Amino acid sequence: MEIAPGGCRVCRARPLAFVKVLHGEYRHRDVPLYRCAGCKCLFTLPQRYEDETDLGHVNSIEWHLMGLPYNQRKARALFQLIERRRWVRGPEKQFLDIGCALGHALAEAEKWGFEARGIEPEAVAAAYAKDVTKVNVHHGYFAFGALGGMAFDVIMLDNVLEHVPEPAALFGEIARTLKSGGVFFLGVPPVEWIRKLTSISYIMPERRPTKDWRTRVSESRWFRFLSSMDTFGYPDGHVNYISGRGVAMLARDHGLRVEQQFHAQTWRSKVYPWFGLTTGFWILRKVD
Repeated sequence: MEIAPGGCRVCRARPLAFVKVLHGEYRHRDVPLYRCAGCKCLFTLPQRYEDETDLGHVNSIEWHLMGLPYNQRKARALFQLIERRRWVRGPEKQFLDIGCALGHALAEAEKWGFEARGIEPEAVAAAYAKDVTKVNVHHGYFAFGALGGMAFDVIMLDNVLEHVPEPAALFGEIARTLKSGGVFFLGVPPVEWIRKLTSISYIMPERRPTKDWRTRVSESRWFRFLSSMDTFGYPDGHVNYISGRGVAMLARDHGLRVEQQFHAQTWRSKVYPWFGLTTGFWILRKVD
């Protein structure tokens, strides 16, 4: 069984091999998962739904706020690294966060002297960023030239690439928007071997769970923890699972260089590669 049309969305290699069926957590539909032998990325098929109300708490303000302390630490560690490496110099520094949610990375960027702008497609989140976080946010989707042709010293794309139907095209638009030598922070769900072994959704027998299976197992503290770490728990919305090899290929194809893996806890970015793991966060730079 192969995916059609278009082949791999990252390296364009064909064919993509069918892996298994995942059970969607929110829409409770069976979602086929495919794998590219070239870049080792995994994909589901983008689907459109007329009724989006069944997503419940996902993408609500409360849902975003649950991860706020961690995301603030991550943004702080990112700007500390940029400052320590002296990757961005000069008095006029521009920062762009694509899919900025509630805008807290923008607020952190301003503390480090950046003129910060965000783009957020969710109306509720964009309104919160403007009215509560008090940052400069454009409600809509990112495209090259969307902000008047501005170029940026640092661009953040955190937990976005897994949602877009054409990740390679988005990479290209970001590369064109980034200044020469600029920094691109990329965050995607990690997909290496340990994430498969610990994913309830991935190891669950195909077509077997009932619609409320995750509610039942959440009564166990252990399963509740595994559920929160489940890379494959959202196949309805996560259509791309980008591997480390896929990140390297996308970077190479669009004039970017992978500098390093990243994590707010520095030891993770140093230790994980020893075990064939990734943090899910990368620092890339635009090649001069």
